[in-house]
Amino acid sequence: MKENLTEIVPLDDDEVIEQLALFQEQANIIKRLTVPFAVADVANSNGRTYSSNILRREVGRMKEKIESLRIPGNLEHPRDGITRVDKIAYCLEDVSFDEEHKKSWATLSIINTTAGQDLVTVLDSGIRLGISMRGFGSVVDGTVQDDFALESIDVVSKPAFGDDTMFDASNIVESLNSRLEKQQEKNHPALFAEARLAGYDKTFKQWKEHYLKEDF
Repeated sequence: MKENLTEIVPLDDDEVIEQLALFQEQANIIKRLTVPFAVADVANSNGRTYSSNILRREVGRMKEKIESLRIPGNLEHPRDGITRVDKIAYCLEDVSFDEEHKKSWATLSIINTTAGQDLVTVLDSGIRLGISMRGFGSVVDGTVQDDFALESIDVVSKPAFGDDTMFDASNIVESLNSRLEKQQEKNHPALFAEARLAGYDKTFKQWKEHYLKEDF
């Protein structure tokens, strides 16, 4: 009687598995950026106002989702609100709400898709783009109601919050601090991979000697 054969060798070294997963992810990331995507308690160019409470709540909800699920972002909002696979340029890696300035921020991991490559090329060419929320809810007299639900964040040519949410030297951060790095603070290969993504061109040993002050 024939048996179903699978050639799988079990690994009992969790660290090896984590390393492989980290390197596989980093290889698909072209660039990582942190940018603001909304401002609370001010009317945007569409005449809509999002309260601090709503943005804070939705940022919290999205942050929880990100911990277990990669949320993709499109180039331009899809008209029907449904993410288009051929337009996916990045995944949301983190979100936060700045209480002092009432701004919501997103960290984008731009991935090695056609759309992701196009996005990096456009940004590196100096063309200004913005970032904008995609969600569903009702509006009464210009005020977004409590039923609003944030679904994703897309790159657009003309964001409703104007200059506050444009990719610009004044409000963009090229971050090396990924969620995976925070979870694996002592994972030197992953940190080195991030440095290489940011343009570091020396060897792993040089990186550790210079930045970690370790003696080999």
